[in-house]
Amino acid sequence: MGAGEMGYWHGPGSFSLPDSDEYVRLTDRQLVERDGRFELRVTNELEEALFVDRLALVVLTHPADSEVHPNEGMVAEPPHTGC
Repeated sequence: MGAGEMGYWHGPGSFSLPDSDEYVRLTDRQLVERDGRFELRVTNELEEALFVDRLALVVLTHPADSEVHPNEGMVAEPPHTGC
């Protein structure tokens, strides 16, 4: 959880827009029921302030012989807009 910087300055009148969503792949081996419940822990190892408005668990059903991966990651230049 870290590609959502706010107002990254590109130059006069040009700032980035934060990427406000992030998808993380969990496998059935990582998400294991314990005592009838699932426990997820979210941490930030970058020593920065982290603000979370909402977390959601999205479940995808797919054939057992296929894998689903999110298209997430840092890019060389964040998306930006003129302000």
